[in-house]
Order: sequence, then C-alpha cells, then structure tokens
Amino acid sequence: SPAQEQVASPNAIAVLSPETIERAPDVNIAEALARLPGVSVFNGGQGNTKSVFVDIAGRGQGNYVSLRGMAAEYNINLINGVEGAQGMPFSRQVPLNLLPPSGMHRVVVNKSFLATEDGGAIGGSIDFRTPTAADFENSSAFNVSVT
Repeated sequence: SPAQEQVASPNAIAVLSPETIERAPDVNIAEALARLPGVSVFNGGQGNTKSVFVDIAGRGQGNYVSLRGMAAEYNINLINGVEGAQGMPFSRQVPLNLLPPSGMHRVVVNKSFLATEDGGAIGGSIDFRTPTAADFENSSAFNVSVT
C-alpha cells in the first residue's frame, strides 16, 4: 500500500495510489498531484510561447508542478525511473497537462535524496509509473476517456 511504502522509505516520499487516481475527477496528472502534501500546481510558465500559456490558463488546468515551493524547473520528471524529455527550449520544466491520469499506475514524489540518486533535482523528483501486465487483475482491460 502507499502508506506502507512511505513509512518504509529511507527518505521523504509521497505516493499517489491507483485508487486515488481513479476516484479523483482530475483532467490531467498535474491536477492529481496537487492532492499530495508539499506539491503545488500552477498554470503557465516562462518562455516565448505566450499563446500556449494563455490557452492553458483559459481552460483552468494545472500545467507545472512545484515541489516544496521551488519552481518546476528544479524538478526531475521520470517515467518508470527514466528521465523524461523537457519540452521547453530554455527550461527544464515539463508540461504535465499532456499526461492523462488514466494511464498512470501510481506516482511517487521524492522530496529528498539519498546518495545513490541523481543530484540534479534540487526540488525533488516525480516518478510516473505506468502499469505493467502483472498489474491487471482481469484478463482484459478497457478504458475510455472523453474530454
């Protein structure tokens, strides 16, 4: 369970469980992450593509995640433990409004680091873990998402 994983971890983490993701009416994974302690979600960001940010803010969707009050460019975003590509030309921010919550098995937010981990993330790391075949209880799965 997520609570057991948090207690057993040698450092400060927060886990967004599959049950929480399924129950929440969030339209993207950034909004779902706002339910965790120490995580803030905001619209827009820096860059020269202001029309994109106005569109995102107009829809009322969270786009970037701040850990422990630090800007999103200080985070590392991982997908199954591998660092994801940044979408901004002059920043390490990753727009998370593109990731639907229905495709995530769970999300682990790492707020502090051990000596064995990458030291490039001053704010922390967010590890998006997708489901594997062993995560499904039924022999078939069907999911429809309409926005």
